[in-house]
Amino acid sequence: MHEEILSRRIAHLNISQRAKNALESANIKTVFQLIRKSEEELARISGFGRSSLFEVIEVLRSFNFDLRKGREVPFEDRLQSAINHVRYARKNFERAWSDLVELQKIAAAMPANPEGTKLPDLGTFE
Repeated sequence: MHEEILSRRIAHLNISQRAKNALESANIKTVFQLIRKSEEELARISGFGRSSLFEVIEVLRSFNFDLRKGREVPFEDRLQSAINHVRYARKNFERAWSDLVELQKIAAAMPANPEGTKLPDLGTFE
């Protein structure tokens, strides 16, 4: 299983095309090559910004992998990094939630569909 993930090409990861392009331009083509890099090394890649870094970290964590630790990161920096990850995830969640609510409004205004598809109640988000 690990070998399959490690040999997976960057092009097949669930990250933005911008992140994929930046990694490919740095000749990072597989997950194995990616996990051998530190955050600092990735930050030096042209076109690879904070959003790309957060995407990569989340994808790697979904595979139970992490980037190489380039240096010992002070606790305060790790804490700030965790806070930034949460903010990034919340922003994306809120954007997705807003899209769902908008689509529900559009669907509610449409005439009944012949398949009888019922939209789930989204409730509220605060």
